[in-house]
Amino acid sequence: MGNLPTEEIFHLLVRRLARALSLSHASVILANAGDRTGVVATAFEQPQLHDLEIELDKYPEVVSAFNGQIPVLIPDLKYCPLYAPLREKWAREGTEVTIRSVMALPFPLDEAKTGVFLLRRTDETAKFDAADVQFAETVVKSGVAAIQRAHALETTRADNTRLEALAQTDPLTQLVNRRALTVTLVTEMERVRRYNAPLAMLLVDLDHFKLINDTYGHLAGDEVEVLPWMTDHLVLVVPSNHNLTRKKSIKLADLRKERFILREAGSATRAAVAHHLKKADLEVETVMEMENPESVKKAVQSGLGIAFISKFAVETELKARSLVALNVNGIDINRELKIVYRKDKHLGRAAQTFISMAQITRSKDRTR
Repeated sequence: MGNLPTEEIFHLLVRRLARALSLSHASVILANAGDRTGVVATAFEQPQLHDLEIELDKYPEVVSAFNGQIPVLIPDLKYCPLYAPLREKWAREGTEVTIRSVMALPFPLDEAKTGVFLLRRTDETAKFDAADVQFAETVVKSGVAAIQRAHALETTRADNTRLEALAQTDPLTQLVNRRALTVTLVTEMERVRRYNAPLAMLLVDLDHFKLINDTYGHLAGDEVEVLPWMTDHLVLVVPSNHNLTRKKSIKLADLRKERFILREAGSATRAAVAHHLKKADLEVETVMEMENPESVKKAVQSGLGIAFISKFAVETELKARSLVALNVNGIDINRELKIVYRKDKHLGRAAQTFISMAQITRSKDRTR
């Protein structure tokens, strides 16, 4: 279920609840505490309905669930104080209401959005009781985990698509860069070999870029200054509810069945991790590759796997206990970070200040 889109998971859950509890109506409403309107994401009784905006003051049980973040049970609308103003309005307007029993179950969707499962029965069925609420809560809680997982996957996929576009685009010309060109050339060369087809390539000097390179030289040929900076420690991070957090000592064997999230091929972090895993004679299952630390952290927090990452990159998450760093017997990954700049280029005030602060920090660390 976790691999399905969020909307499909919503629809599956309301359909299962409707059949199990003999519901006449079952829907998911997205909003936050204090909102005057909400959005109906899906409804069992109207499967074609999506993203319908509604006024929440017509649903006092939903408002109470959003505000209190606890389940709200109304066994009979005829006697519930919450519905007293609406009952008077229905009487004045001559509106006949067939809904008898209602429950509203709140759930978190992400940090910025919450939702409520609104479940209803008509006069033709029995009233909701505490057992019905307990059963519905169990189904919703299990489904919310899948919803959050799907939401994290959708966010990660969107981030990866955006980062892939950035990685293949030259920021100055907005054309494909050398990396994208190399990948394309390799793919085309393999294709023409496979089908024994001809291949032609046209080289064009745009805006005299070649003259600039020939006159001023390439970065690879420039002399650079290399200054030692600091030691970076890579730690193994897992979600706070992971089974490994309950172990006092983590052995290499404990990691063999775990799913790992690694940085992309070619990154320094990936190379350091691969070197130490090989040195420890440890083969692991790689389930995802990410191109930046933020995507790695989100994936681990969502329970998609575990990862080695710079301790500097997860200081906030470790303090908040959304991630836990583990010490693994037999693996200690440290690397030396350096500051590199071209000697023939003038450094601005910000760059000079950064280098001075970095050297002061390094001197303090060495004297501790």
